[in-house]
Amino acid sequence: MVTAIKGNDTSTFGGNIDVTGNITHDMPVFSATNTSNNTISDNVWTKVILNDKIIDTHNAFDATTNYRFTVPSGQTGTYVLIARVRHDSGSAGNLLTSQMALYFNGSRLRNEYFNSDGNPTDSYAHSFQTLVNLNSGDYVELYSLCNSVSGSPLVNSGIYYIEFSGHRIV
Repeated sequence: MVTAIKGNDTSTFGGNIDVTGNITHDMPVFSATNTSNNTISDNVWTKVILNDKIIDTHNAFDATTNYRFTVPSGQTGTYVLIARVRHDSGSAGNLLTSQMALYFNGSRLRNEYFNSDGNPTDSYAHSFQTLVNLNSGDYVELYSLCNSVSGSPLVNSGIYYIEFSGHRIV
């Protein structure tokens, strides 16, 4: 926290000062969800369609084509990334395994895994939060994978079931 800025101080403090003397920050914040259920192929990593932006301060989340956050120019730093996905088997007691993963520049960075241990379930909800150092131009995406007894599993829609969000902290 900055308590005083001297006229000859040239250090960077991660913000700007508005005309009233308040410190403001110019750090990206994004959050996205989807507007309809996504039917996904059984036992195949599939990118989650996130077509509804809740907030996107730097217009850095693509909610129309790639469904991913790309770090804007000049915004290299540490980011908190939060993801939540709910899988539904499409039929009672049909879901064997369920996974959610965060991909970084096209490669899996971290995933969350559920195994029913032979007792299939109707649905499963995943969530995680992680810190990641990102450079300008890096991108992060959300993927999911389900293995069901039969049928096509779903990624449920709406902010209550699915969200991918993040913000730069330093």
